[in-house]
Amino acid sequence: MAWRIHDSVVRGELDNRIRGHVTGRLWFHGRSEPVDLDLTGNACADLAGCHLRFENPMATTPLPSDATLEPVQRGPVGDLTASRKVRVFDVPIHEACDRLRRGEVPPEHIANCLYLEWFSERNGRVVVESADYLMTLSEPLWRLSPEEEQERRNATEQGWDDFLRTLTEKVRREQDKIPEGKDPETWDEFDFEQVLRESDARTDKLMALYDRYEGHPDADDIIAREMGWSVGRGAEGFTSHTGPDLLPSRIDPVEPDVPDPHAEGVDWVWDEQGAPVHPVYLRCHRAGRAAWDSVDLMSERIQNDPDVSDLIAELHITTARLAGALNPLAFGRHHCEPPFIVACLKRSLSHLHGAQAALERVRTRALLPASPLAAATTELAGIREDILSLMQEFRSSRGETQ
Repeated sequence: MAWRIHDSVVRGELDNRIRGHVTGRLWFHGRSEPVDLDLTGNACADLAGCHLRFENPMATTPLPSDATLEPVQRGPVGDLTASRKVRVFDVPIHEACDRLRRGEVPPEHIANCLYLEWFSERNGRVVVESADYLMTLSEPLWRLSPEEEQERRNATEQGWDDFLRTLTEKVRREQDKIPEGKDPETWDEFDFEQVLRESDARTDKLMALYDRYEGHPDADDIIAREMGWSVGRGAEGFTSHTGPDLLPSRIDPVEPDVPDPHAEGVDWVWDEQGAPVHPVYLRCHRAGRAAWDSVDLMSERIQNDPDVSDLIAELHITTARLAGALNPLAFGRHHCEPPFIVACLKRSLSHLHGAQAALERVRTRALLPASPLAAATTELAGIREDILSLMQEFRSSRGETQ
């Protein structure tokens, strides 16, 4: 997927006054030193030959503390333009989403958007895209000739092709690690982990394609071709013909409508909305909500602190992964393979550990009051023990050892 960093950019500048060379700097929320741009190629016609300054008037968010955005971005440019046309909602995003869910069309207008894309040698595809930035543009020192414009287009497509090739190679490498000739019914947790890694790589490629071709008239066919799907679409959408199903047949993607009454209190409980969910998922969900409520009472500086942001993000991901691993159990354990659940729980545990590490940094820096910090520390430790206990339980159900 692309690095989309516009919400973290405070201000920046871009300079293409030298043909074939784009330089610039980006300042980010929470970082004292800017990231430098040292790119090959030319901007689109509206920015070619110009010096652009821009600033973000909106509230910014910090980059994740573990983000490895290289301090000097080198590589070919993609599309660099300040005149991409985008649809902008005339109402707040949450109201627009509510209207869309009700089948309504929220009011919107067409606006110019700053779109800066490049293909970093170390970070892959990086995109800054916003219709909110305030911009100041110099007069051009030179303009693209028709030949230079065609070279620019070709170079942009080549940069994209090279980027897509790296994603395709990653998918292929992960596919090669999936066990061959082994009955999927006998797969262990490590086999399922590899399937999940292959799925991650495939998802990265799919999201990059959607990001690139959104709005393109042939987007469906292009994405299908690049993903190796059949191009024809039926009522159920695209159908993959890349090979046999990877998961054992006992993993049923279609759940019954009614939870198993005999498993209530063990594999499921009712949540606040009246949905059957796993108790450990619900515990994590409530811990995340409590953490967010505590953060919401603090100043904007605390809310936007990288360690606080990491804490909330890791708890959110942990909760989502627990939902995928455990909530289907409400409809019967025969729908799920124990090794698959263990593999998913391992992923949940990894993000929970990330949340605990972020919580410790928040505690050390005294960013939140002592009482909610102590409660969160106790609760996350309890959730960790619950996850470990479930992993052992499902390992034992297939006779697997830790």
